[in-house]
Amino acid sequence: MFNLTYEFKLKPTKTQVAIFEDWLEQCRKVYNYALQERKDWYNSR
Repeated sequence: MFNLTYEFKLKPTKTQVAIFEDWLEQCRKVYNYALQERKDWYNSR
């Protein structure tokens, strides 16, 4: 099997960095909320 990949170095502006950081923070919050919900469900059984 042959797999060809490309890598590109990103050079975001300060505004783009702020947007990316906000996206990552929101993803972290959603993940942690869902994880806590799952733990609560598991512990209530």
